[in-house]
Amino acid sequence: MCHIDLNVSDLAPCSHEEADIRMLLYARYSLQGHRRVVLQIVNTDGVVLATALFHEMNMEQMEIAFRVGKHFQLLPIHDNFSDGA
Repeated sequence: MCHIDLNVSDLAPCSHEEADIRMLLYARYSLQGHRRVVLQIVNTDGVVLATALFHEMNMEQMEIAFRVGKHFQLLPIHDNFSDGA
């Protein structure tokens, strides 16, 4: 994992109340110069949103670390779009 200092003042004030939407906004903003992201999401709403926004965020790879209770899965969202569309 790498640490990059980002100025996120362009995102403030973020008026989105849902944490999933805010997380995707920050992920998109932090992708400057990068094409791959791993997100840790704990509910299915976040998985659906991330999947829906995968291409809009102009990424090559997106993986979701999805945990419910003791169960953990690493979901490769990019594999669901084999033709790039």
